Order: sequence, then structure tokens, then C-alpha cells
Amino acid sequence: MKIIYTFTFNEKIIEIKNYLKVNHPTYLKSTILEINQKAESLDKNPYIGRLGKVEGTRELIFTKLPYFIIYEIDDNKQEILILNILHTAMKYP
Repeated sequence: MKIIYTFTFNEKIIEIKNYLKVNHPTYLKSTILEINQKAESLDKNPYIGRLGKVEGTRELIFTKLPYFIIYEIDDNKQEILILNILHTAMKYP
């Protein structure tokens, strides 16, 4: 399946990078690498994430990071739309 990243997701990644650069620079590279690897793994197993709180979405949870990725699957188009990444402490939806 093709993975498509939304503007919102990309903006959040920039926020995460900026936060880590200032507050936890030693974790910057490993965190971004982990996020990218996890997101890219969806092409082989798109249904690995749990059902999302918002209808039609799924949530991919990280075991070592305090984040989760929100995404949608379009089986007809063979696409995965990565909508957002949120910190687990954030209220959602």
C-alpha cells in the first residue's frame, strides 16, 4: 500500500523535532527514526493499529515512545493516509 503523509502530520513532526532539539537533544535522532520506521511499517501490515476513537481511523501505538499515529486505510485506492501523531498525554479527540 502507498503511504501518504498529511500536512498536519508533517507539521507535528517538525514540532516534535524542535521540542526534542531544545529539551532532549540526545533523543532526537532515535525518536524520529522510530516514528518513521513505525509509520513505514504500515505498508506491509496496515491493520496492525487498533480501531481509532474517531470512526474510520486506526491508531498505531508506540511501545517505547509516548506517541501514537492516527491513520486511515483506503483499500480501494490501496492507500494509507497518515493523519496525525499525538502525544499520549494529549486529550483526543
